Amino acid sequence: MTDSLRQFVAEAPNATAMFDREMQYLAASPRWLAWFGHPACPMGRSHYHDFPGNPEGLAAAHQRGLAGATESADDLRPPGADGRSRPVRWLVRPWRDGEGAIAGIVVAGEDVADRVVSQAMAEDLARDVRWAERCLEQALDAIPEGFAIYDADERLLVFNKAMRTLYRFGDGDILAGMRFEDLVRAVADRGICDEAARDREAYVRERLERHRNPCGAVERRLADGRWLLSEERRTPDGGTVVIRTDITDLKTRERELARRNALLEATFRNMGEGIGVFDPDRRLMVAHDVVVRLLDVPPELVQPGVLLEDVTRYRAERGDFGDVDVESLVNGRIEAFRQQKPWRVTTRGPKGRVIDTRFEPMPGGGGVLVFSDVTERADAEAELARRNALLEATFQTMGEGIAVFGPDLRLSAFNRNAALLVGLPPELVRPGASFADIAQSCWERGVFRDSDGDAESFVRESTEQFRAQIRWSRILFMNGRLTEVRFRPMPDGGGVYVYSDISERAASEARIREEEAKFRSLVEQDVAGAVIVRADGTIGYCNRCFAAMLGFASSEVVGRPLLDFVPEAEQPVVVRRLSSQLFGAGATVQIASTVRARDGSIVDVLVNASKSMFQGEPASIAVVLDVTARNRAERDLLSAAALLAAVHEASPEGILAVDFRSRILFANRRYAEIFAIPADLLARGDDQAVRAYAVAQLSDAEAFWRGAQHYDDHPDASGRDEVEFRDGRVVERTTAPFYGSNGERLGRIWFFHDITRRRSIEDSLRASEERFRMLVEEAPDGILLYDAGQNRFIATNAAAERLFGVPRDALLERGPLPFLTPQQPDGLPIEASFARNNRWALSGREVTHERWIRQPSGEQRITHVTLVRLPGSALIRASMVDITEQRAAEAKLAEVQRDLVSRQEAVRQRIARELHDSLGQYLAAIAIKLELLGRTTPNVAAIESGLADLKELTATVGEEVSRLAWELRPIALDDIGLEPAIRNLVDTWAGRSGLAFDCHLALNASRLPPLVETTLYRVLQEAITNVVKHARAKTVGVIVKASPRDVLMIIEDDGVGLDLAQNDPASTTRLGLLGIRERLAAIRGSLQIESKPGAGTTLIVRARFDAAAAA
Repeated sequence: MTDSLRQFVAEAPNATAMFDREMQYLAASPRWLAWFGHPACPMGRSHYHDFPGNPEGLAAAHQRGLAGATESADDLRPPGADGRSRPVRWLVRPWRDGEGAIAGIVVAGEDVADRVVSQAMAEDLARDVRWAERCLEQALDAIPEGFAIYDADERLLVFNKAMRTLYRFGDGDILAGMRFEDLVRAVADRGICDEAARDREAYVRERLERHRNPCGAVERRLADGRWLLSEERRTPDGGTVVIRTDITDLKTRERELARRNALLEATFRNMGEGIGVFDPDRRLMVAHDVVVRLLDVPPELVQPGVLLEDVTRYRAERGDFGDVDVESLVNGRIEAFRQQKPWRVTTRGPKGRVIDTRFEPMPGGGGVLVFSDVTERADAEAELARRNALLEATFQTMGEGIAVFGPDLRLSAFNRNAALLVGLPPELVRPGASFADIAQSCWERGVFRDSDGDAESFVRESTEQFRAQIRWSRILFMNGRLTEVRFRPMPDGGGVYVYSDISERAASEARIREEEAKFRSLVEQDVAGAVIVRADGTIGYCNRCFAAMLGFASSEVVGRPLLDFVPEAEQPVVVRRLSSQLFGAGATVQIASTVRARDGSIVDVLVNASKSMFQGEPASIAVVLDVTARNRAERDLLSAAALLAAVHEASPEGILAVDFRSRILFANRRYAEIFAIPADLLARGDDQAVRAYAVAQLSDAEAFWRGAQHYDDHPDASGRDEVEFRDGRVVERTTAPFYGSNGERLGRIWFFHDITRRRSIEDSLRASEERFRMLVEEAPDGILLYDAGQNRFIATNAAAERLFGVPRDALLERGPLPFLTPQQPDGLPIEASFARNNRWALSGREVTHERWIRQPSGEQRITHVTLVRLPGSALIRASMVDITEQRAAEAKLAEVQRDLVSRQEAVRQRIARELHDSLGQYLAAIAIKLELLGRTTPNVAAIESGLADLKELTATVGEEVSRLAWELRPIALDDIGLEPAIRNLVDTWAGRSGLAFDCHLALNASRLPPLVETTLYRVLQEAITNVVKHARAKTVGVIVKASPRDVLMIIEDDGVGLDLAQNDPASTTRLGLLGIRERLAAIRGSLQIESKPGAGTTLIVRARFDAAAAA
């Protein structure tokens, strides 16, 4: 054991030395001797004697190693032979003699000077990264939206203050490193989100699914009524960027706007009148279905975009406007539209429908055409005119003469018969003639010959009788005809004198009855409601139209109290008006009221009532019009106007409209807030005064005045600019003129939008981009941005310039292919390899590969390349690391290891042959001679016992020598090959250890390269030794399979296994596994370990070789 360890130490590739308990040298590697200036191993000398200045920490580690501990240290710098200290990583472990006692220590050292320099550079880079992270954190905290970044394992990396504020988290509730699922469950447990309250687990599952598969923005409502807009996006490295925006105000405004739009739409669609809205180019913007029904035009003529003149021309050609020149009418309507002046016209179409058309201009051009079906009203007005004409004709042609005097005793009306019967001169028979003059004339002409007294007395008595308002009648002979004179007082204090030619009464009465029948016929028409109300409040008469308004027949209404059809709230007003008319002055009144129909609905009515007589008693006669539809339309229009005003007031932008005389036409609340304009100043309407007040708050008042003056000098100009306030706010200002329908400029409108927050975010983003650009420029790796569509680089950093050996401009101009060598590590033609990797990168994969680069100087460099596509583009980011020196060092190390193993095997082979050919033969001869001696010695009994012992001992020595020779170098490996050697090795161990071996060897009787066969044999030998010593296994399986270019060997056991979490197979320091890795490295082989505690261990060995070398 001691000799083997000494040999191992002496041949170790690193600095290694073996000491006894007195720290005296037993063995040392060449590297150790070179470090400390020894030409050969100073056997028996103390290391402390040669180097008394050894660090105390290393001496203490030596002592702990002698006590049984294994020590390592990275921060000790022992002096070398040249007196200088170097950074060395030390490993101290005890070694034991054949009885298991600690006999000394083995010290191994590794020069880590290069690693220390790299670590210092890494620390500098780490400081730069920490500075960049702090800058990034400050930038993120300046963003008002909640922002967080998760890595590919869904753990929180970065978040800003807004994210904590949005979810009401405290300082310790959200920390970097937390899992996304834990945060989602915390939100659910706190009841922050409405969805979690309904089904917690469903909410968690849905949130995890969206996080892992982002698919656009999602709006979520929180329990406190707030709304959040959630956006999640994947990063190229598999992480996730999460953005949360508080959209509560936006949702509130959206709901209010939707409500108002619905209200406006409902109003628009349910109006009884047809409405068409035209833009300044006379193109129809919107119209509802009533227009088609009222105008009886094809639906395609009321589609958006149709010209006003097309609709007008269609109606004119159809005859809606009578016999007119069509083009003249169309041109007239166009000119009226351009003048932007309201107009109104009523036409009767060929089908008899009367349409009232009104045009109302809109601010900024355009206008609204309102079409109303007034057929019923026109027919009613025509009927009323006809009735008035009929009444006038009746009044003038009736058989009785009538003279009507007002309360002022002046003639207000008379008919021809009155003039004829009384015989008054024409100058007296005129409206306004004095009652006294007419009475004087009657006296002078002897009309009242039965009266006593003189003319003056007659006039006075007649006047007093008139003022007494007493009904009377007398029969007089006037102008040769017997005439009945009747006086009837009127409610207003006037009176009516009725003169009847009694001789023709019968004929007159017949005519009167005929006229009364005609009047009743007119009243019974369904033009307007007519009703007579008695003094007791009951209905004495109503026509069919009035009864139909209430949903009854006339017979069901007559005789019932009027108040039965009046809503309770209106009844006191109706009673007061009816009483005032019947029992007061009796003047004609017009009132707007309501009545209740049979089905309970309320009907709006306009009532024109006057006092009259019905069946000999005072009554109120009323004409009733149904104005429900008209009132509803008026209310809808008022609501729309109020809604438009509310939209202006709710606008987030300040709005100011000014006429060309600098008078303020309109300014909303937001405008006053932006400039802090006092209400009384704004109410004055003086734009110049308001400007002067506002400009005092600006940073550059002169620029503001220049801009305002520019638009004053150029009234038709539009534009946009920005103004800065002294308090740091920035406002975007937009302006444009507005015109009337006739093209006349009416004024200018301004819009002011506060963009302070947007400007701040833009500045922060620019600063963050500049810092990121600096980090990329100073990065040690070459970073290039490649445009796959144009096949060229569009950006590089300084490291890329150094890597390619050309200036940045030349690299951007020439593209990548001229710098790549024809032969690349992947073995493909350069164009095909380049196109394939770019195609993979553009598909979203992260592509890593190696590339040979040829610099203009002819030098070739090998690089490790990583390609990542930038989201949403055809751009690829290429990161290039120069690994030329690393590959050279790896190749040199492998060559040294192969040479070392070859030398070791040559030495062992030589020793094995010497032991076998010389010592073995000698021992065999001794055995033979001793046997002959036993046969020839006379004292056979005494000597036979000793000779037998000597023979047995000699045989044992021979077997031991053979075993040692086999372990050092199996001769069969050279003579008959790897497969028989493996079987011999397995059989030997099976007999010696009791293990059961299961071998499957598929070498096909072929020979592998000698170094490969030796390495595989030694690896198997070391593996079986480890199983016997440590695994406590019962069965070992061995599989060896060879192909023309590589070989696979698997060794597995059913022993106690290894805990790979505690013993990393990539860095384990166990001598057995370390030796296996070193041997495999010499032939460019690999070792893979699979094991679990209690489940055995499997070693998978792979090695590649040149087929020519095997042959």
